[in-house]
Amino acid sequence: MSGQGVENNTQERNQVDVREGSRSLRSPGMRDRDSVYMAHFREIERTFLEVSETAGFKEIRTPTLEPLHLYTTAEALTPKTLEEAYSFVDWDGWSGERVVMRPDATISAARWYVENVEKNSAVPTDCISYVQPAYRFAPTGDREIWQCGLECFGESASVTDASMIKLAIRFLRNLGVNDLVVTLADSSLLRLILGSSVFSYEESLKLYDRLIELDASVLDEISNLSSAARQALELLINIPGDSVEFTRNIRATIGSLLPATIDFLDNMIIITEELTEASIPFVIQPAITRSFEYYTGVTFSISAVHEEGQPPYILGGRYDSLIQALGGKDAAAVGWAANMDALTSMTISATD
Repeated sequence: MSGQGVENNTQERNQVDVREGSRSLRSPGMRDRDSVYMAHFREIERTFLEVSETAGFKEIRTPTLEPLHLYTTAEALTPKTLEEAYSFVDWDGWSGERVVMRPDATISAARWYVENVEKNSAVPTDCISYVQPAYRFAPTGDREIWQCGLECFGESASVTDASMIKLAIRFLRNLGVNDLVVTLADSSLLRLILGSSVFSYEESLKLYDRLIELDASVLDEISNLSSAARQALELLINIPGDSVEFTRNIRATIGSLLPATIDFLDNMIIITEELTEASIPFVIQPAITRSFEYYTGVTFSISAVHEEGQPPYILGGRYDSLIQALGGKDAAAVGWAANMDALTSMTISATD
């Protein structure tokens, strides 16, 4: 059967399902947002833009469609994440370019910076904000993920990791979300620890996912894990890391096992000292984020203390190599994004 015939048969089955009420007219993974929902959504957006503008961030918006090579050239997303992207050929006569519906807002913002700031001195914006969706296939749940986020590039990225975390906390507290905890990790630290052993790319991804879940049994299943890496990971997994003293202890222990990690551990000490001074609780883990390969330093998530197992409200980190990977100059970069639908649902529940 031709491709056109298969498509026609699929359309006919879908039409029957709709008539019989077994199939929605709305695409899977997409949601309608009613007036009550949008009132809460707009209040979150207003609060975000007010906090970000006060801090000196300028709002931008990037296209929904981006060229696929933007993501493949930079090697910024894992193959699994690229597989989840909605992609198609944008035909132009007899030829065409493969494009994607923006699967990640940070890479689009970095592309915007390279093309509109580095190459145009008339646009001196280094710290930007955005409110826009990302699109990724998922078997269940949302496939359109509305986000509000902040990114700082270049010289303005002298903005510290801790200051960006504190700005995220201020945003959430202005929404009335308190009792928050920051989870910290360092992607470069983990790469250095795992780099002392020999793994295939697939093995590294599986190990990374297990470490996010703090699954200590993985250490017993991997025979080629070096002694230094095993000791370092056991320390990060098995001992609650929620104080500056813990950070200093892992600096002394892991630093002696793997001297190349010392600079990253010193930075973690600075961050935890600032968070402690600001009375912001935190916990240190070996890993946090899945799917994003552009992170080069500290990564963080911010969640409600009493909502274990729920997705974090905010996820972010440092990605100092991304701008150069996209053809720009070597520039520091740090940012975060908040899940607006999660925040909207939370504020609606709080008013019920």
